[in-house]
Amino acid sequence: MLVASRLEKHSSSLSGSSDDDADLEGLVTRFASATDFDVAGQAVTTTAATRYEGGSAADLALDVNVDVEGGFDSGGRIVAE
Repeated sequence: MLVASRLEKHSSSLSGSSDDDADLEGLVTRFASATDFDVAGQAVTTTAATRYEGGSAADLALDVNVDVEGGFDSGGRIVAE
């Protein structure tokens, strides 16, 4: 099995902050709920405004491959758009 992931931060900051954009692709490596999960070890959350392409929140689960775009909250989690 080949697992590839990518994290891009579109600013010069080294830590994720609310001013940074994120684009993360990889497997869900921890799943507590559709609003609390990790992708390739990076914490991710969703909101009522999150848009899903090719699936829905109900499809999120451990070991599912996803592509997440969004920004960072004050805790360093990616907030999916």
